[in-house]
Amino acid sequence: MKKFLLLLSVLLILPVASCENNNRNEEFEFSEKVTTVEINAGEVVKFTQDPLKILYIKAGLGYVDYGVPSQKNDNMFINFMTLSQLCKKELDFSLDFIEIPSHLEEYNAYLSYLNSGLSGDLIFPTKVSSITRPLGYDAWPASFYWDDKWIEEGTYMDITKYIPQFCPQAILNFEKYPQIKQMCSRNGRIYAVYAGMPTVTALSIIIKNSILEENNIDSVTDFKTLLDIMDSKYRGNESISEEQKILVSRQELLLYSMIQTGHYPAFNFYPNLGIVLNKEDDQFRPVPIEDTDILDNLHEEFSPFFTGNYFTDDRDQYAALIQGKQDIFLTLRPLWYIKSFASQCVDEKDNIFNKGYSIFLMDTPGMYLQSFSIQPVPVPYSSTQPEKALYFMQWLMTDPDAADILTYGSRIMNLGHYRFSSDDVIIPEANNTI
Repeated sequence: MKKFLLLLSVLLILPVASCENNNRNEEFEFSEKVTTVEINAGEVVKFTQDPLKILYIKAGLGYVDYGVPSQKNDNMFINFMTLSQLCKKELDFSLDFIEIPSHLEEYNAYLSYLNSGLSGDLIFPTKVSSITRPLGYDAWPASFYWDDKWIEEGTYMDITKYIPQFCPQAILNFEKYPQIKQMCSRNGRIYAVYAGMPTVTALSIIIKNSILEENNIDSVTDFKTLLDIMDSKYRGNESISEEQKILVSRQELLLYSMIQTGHYPAFNFYPNLGIVLNKEDDQFRPVPIEDTDILDNLHEEFSPFFTGNYFTDDRDQYAALIQGKQDIFLTLRPLWYIKSFASQCVDEKDNIFNKGYSIFLMDTPGMYLQSFSIQPVPVPYSSTQPEKALYFMQWLMTDPDAADILTYGSRIMNLGHYRFSSDDVIIPEANNTI
């Protein structure tokens, strides 16, 4: 089965990306390792066939955040059903996904559920980033679950001793991204493993294939080539249309220059407020943007494009892009837009990449992950089978069929998140969980 190659091409860059530590970007290099653990015969655990209870919150009109936000019409439940069936086949136990009721003014709905005498073995929560935005706690306080207070009070089980035997993949993941380990640990003890797709900041370009053909090139991965394309066709042309310009958010250009100069915004989601932090500064001291080299980098990289009037940030042009009319689009959020474009598909002809576009990662020094955009997955204190919970997480992290469900979604009878084209390529449905 051919996979959604475009999505995979972006996913494959993750191992060479870096993380954000306490909202701080740092780069890491690593080599693949294999972790093995010797155990005695007396330590072998035989699991029962009792279902593994997994808790999650569904708010409002069916909003579920399991790696990516999904709405009621996305039918997340069929992923749960498919994953449970596969788990039963592979591990000989099923999964019981339990929806936790939430209230508007209640903090940590999981704790209220557990303290009522009910049990659970794993918590599949929302991403931490969803509750660290301004007003985030007030907007959805029930999902506010990851705090020192509840760790100290014993809400989540210390799983340190279980990880080497039942979830060694977590050790490898923590070695790759020590900031994420720090977020999942307290005082040298581990209280969660992590899952979910970290937010990727990687400058990418979507460009019409006809432009590549006109310029006799196979790809565009640097600004010099992009500028040459625009100059050769539009230099001195004062009547260039919005569709012929490069669609890009000016805020993303500013964030790009922050990243390239080793900075990040003090307010993670608001890079245009003029206050930044240096990723090398462990004291997290705010610095006015004019006291850095960010604006110099912005001028050096992009002034020829501004001078030529080659950029547009007119939001109406996003509709032109979806319709196949916009020539070029630059974005720092390729995965977000891939999912957004997929939601516009009615059939394969509606797929933006069947409208004559290609996508490339720009050859820039930095691509970053944000550690706060992952999901710490804890084992609650009420679990009677923590070993099985960690064993399931090991399988979830390493099994390719489980990865397909988490990446592409599921198909059950007349419900599905994707279908296949005539040449066996996955086509996302309008409502999907990619």
